[in-house]
Amino acid sequence: MKFLFLLFWYLFFAKFGISQDAFFYEQNQIRGFINPALTGINGSLSFTVLGKEQYINTIGDFLSAGISIEQSWPCAKVDAGIFHVYDREGTGLLTTNHTGLNFVYTVPFEISSTLNNVRIGTKVQYTNKTIDWDRLIFSDQIDPKYNLTDAFGIPNQSDFIPPDWSSSSRLTVGFGLIHRVEIGRVKTWSLTWGGAAENYTNTFEDKGYDSILRLEKDKKRLVDKWSLYLAPEFPLTRSYKDYFGFRPSFVLLSESALTNVQLGFDINYRRAYGLGIYLSAGHFKDFEQDTKSLIFNSYIRALTISNSQLNIGFQYVHNIGGFSEVFGQTMQVTFGYYFRQDGCGSTASTKSDCPPVSRKHRVMYENIWFHPVEGINK
Repeated sequence: MKFLFLLFWYLFFAKFGISQDAFFYEQNQIRGFINPALTGINGSLSFTVLGKEQYINTIGDFLSAGISIEQSWPCAKVDAGIFHVYDREGTGLLTTNHTGLNFVYTVPFEISSTLNNVRIGTKVQYTNKTIDWDRLIFSDQIDPKYNLTDAFGIPNQSDFIPPDWSSSSRLTVGFGLIHRVEIGRVKTWSLTWGGAAENYTNTFEDKGYDSILRLEKDKKRLVDKWSLYLAPEFPLTRSYKDYFGFRPSFVLLSESALTNVQLGFDINYRRAYGLGIYLSAGHFKDFEQDTKSLIFNSYIRALTISNSQLNIGFQYVHNIGGFSEVFGQTMQVTFGYYFRQDGCGSTASTKSDCPPVSRKHRVMYENIWFHPVEGINK
């Protein structure tokens, strides 16, 4: 039965695991893409694959996928990860490849006997963009009566002369901070929050241009992209034997003139099964004019063995506004495989995982290995 279940999800992903842009709608998938300091915060060796597809659209081809590998070393207070995001969109096949490396160091400290962690993250990201000019249609090719042809059916030609280049690359460096604190014993609640900033360097660039359209940028700015992240989690039970959690979250992403806000919450059972809803929009000051999306998120722990687990997530994105008729709705699928760490013991053990053992080294991780016999704080 487990084999048939996994086969079903594999076939589902093979059909729907593609998408239209590099910014995945639900922010808890590749969090190191948002803030490098979030890399490895689950305290395990993890592999994540995800993607999404618009199943109704009328404006061309859209394709995306992402993969992330993260590892934690709690004894050294170090986490690291690598990710790659691929995106292809539109008639001109505008293709983007992001490849990034993240490194995190944790600084623990106490305030009134409460343990706090400040996670310091750095990122180096290589981005390449390509476009096929020959596939594009320009405004002077469109006839008001006959569309793309003249009265005799002959295709209209454009006066646009494509440049002799079709590719552009850049190197981005980033810095992020995340503060994590857990308060309480029987009924523990946590707060994870912070921000990140990135700068586009001139490496790989020609004549100081930063985009596939080679629009000039004001390189006096030190910050070209920044984000804010806020995610507390509250237990809904007062028992060591079981766990229900409520986690609201707020994410703000800004890159050049583009801004995206995601606000919502999820409810999880034993951190193994969860449901969530989020609202995604642009500037709040233009809330009525911006196209908005409702994001419905669900995930399950599909497989658990002595030292690993497989989680599967599904997200449905419902566009709100005029663009929904053109861009359609979106589905996203996520696969995450996590390996149980042996912590900091001198001998290997599958009975002790990273989050409880790492507390002795004053490093806190999200305990994704919760079981009723272990209790909330173990």
